[in-house]
Amino acid sequence: NGLTRVPRPTAAQLRYQRHEIAALIHFNMATFQKDGDPGCTKDNWNTKQPYAVGPSSDPKSFNPTKLNTTQWAEVMQNL
Repeated sequence: NGLTRVPRPTAAQLRYQRHEIAALIHFNMATFQKDGDPGCTKDNWNTKQPYAVGPSSDPKSFNPTKLNTTQWAEVMQNL
């Protein structure tokens, strides 16, 4: 069969696998530009929506006043 050794997970990989859920939050200015899509493509980067102060590439136009990242962390901890 050509295999002389079966790959085994490392100790770090085993620790990681013990958890049921892992989270990655990708949140940026483009998130609000096109259906919540956080991708930076020509369709939603450096564009300006009617409700926005400026284009998505301008940090001055990004001021989420109701953003509660503590709530995000609490939800993930309670899963």
